[in-house]
Amino acid sequence: MSRTARELAAMHDQRIAAPADLEWRVLSSLEGDLEVARTWRKPVTLVAAVLSMAAAIIIWRLRPRTS
Repeated sequence: MSRTARELAAMHDQRIAAPADLEWRVLSSLEGDLEVARTWRKPVTLVAAVLSMAAAIIIWRLRPRTS
């Protein structure tokens, strides 16, 4: 780590330009990762809504009735 620290200290005044397409490459690689997460979000939400509605109907139908 000390070697890396020395090398970084020696480079402190150097300016290296980032590649022109760096932002696009980073964002496009993130979109691929984020797209996987988005694909399951909607079906899981739909299933949760259907299950909660079914549970509410079952509870309502099984409630004790007063005469």
